[in-house]
Amino acid sequence: MAIDYPALNALTTQWAAQKADIDDRENRLKINYNNVLDKMKTQLTKSGTGLAENLADRGLRQSGIAAKSEMDMQTDYNKARAQTAEKQTLDLATIARKRLEADAAYNAQKLIIQTPAPAR
Repeated sequence: MAIDYPALNALTTQWAAQKADIDDRENRLKINYNNVLDKMKTQLTKSGTGLAENLADRGLRQSGIAAKSEMDMQTDYNKARAQTAEKQTLDLATIARKRLEADAAYNAQKLIIQTPAPAR
């Protein structure tokens, strides 16, 4: 039995489309992650400036209240950043799994298409 080239071509085209979709998802995820981190950093900077001005206006800039407030703000930022990083890691792991599944399905189907039928 000969190799079914149209079926192999269709399979390869489908696999290439899946890989392109997976790559696109990965790129969008990385861009979104960096955007989120930038927004978080900007918000931390704005909040820190606002807090410092507020405390300075009340004469509390060098007080323990100022130090605790700044520490709390930094702790909240670090927690949010860690949660964002954890979510990205899970999302990237899902994408990697989908990429492996697409490759495995392609290789299995390719093997079926290229294996000749047993003689009768």
